[in-house]
Amino acid sequence: MTYDECKPLDTRVASIWTLRLPNGRQKILICDKAFTFPEVHQMCRNHYPDGFRLGVFGVGELTAVEVEYHGADTGWCPDARQFDQDLNFITSVQRERWEVRVDPAAVLGIALALQRGAKPGDDVSATYDGADEFMRQCLRVGNEFEAWASCHVNFEAMSDVWPYFLEDNFVEAMTKHGKTVLQLTGLGMSDWPGIATHLRLSLYED
Repeated sequence: MTYDECKPLDTRVASIWTLRLPNGRQKILICDKAFTFPEVHQMCRNHYPDGFRLGVFGVGELTAVEVEYHGADTGWCPDARQFDQDLNFITSVQRERWEVRVDPAAVLGIALALQRGAKPGDDVSATYDGADEFMRQCLRVGNEFEAWASCHVNFEAMSDVWPYFLEDNFVEAMTKHGKTVLQLTGLGMSDWPGIATHLRLSLYED
């Protein structure tokens, strides 16, 4: 690949990660822009428990940070700014796209539960400046929790049907977490572990 053949990346929607395995294999992971380092690191630990070296590129700033995982301990690499080596690597190795697969049935289960979770006297239209915005918030919460769960929940330990389980239990777990259907706007990433705990889900260890 030459410089003239390169095409600019749309950094608004994607993040670029490099992965080196002990057997010498090298990959590029293309993840959602919103993914944080701990989330991608945890996914790699789930898929490659024997160890790996994970790097992330700040496209546009030409910065790189890498972290190593040796099966138990994590240590930050003291110097990951080997630009020539890393840029050669990023244009030559196997490319692999990682996407979080969101189950639309699970998203719908949460959204339905939230809509039905409004109590008599809860003025959702006034709270969200319209019933349509309330629906958007229900779907947003469902989508974001399902995306988080797909990376952290050990579904093999479940015997329930996931979408039905969420429809039946999500609002109760959210209430125990201290949130109501009138507080969906402030519900986000920091709340998902607590809600998952009240759902008594089996989670992968960080």
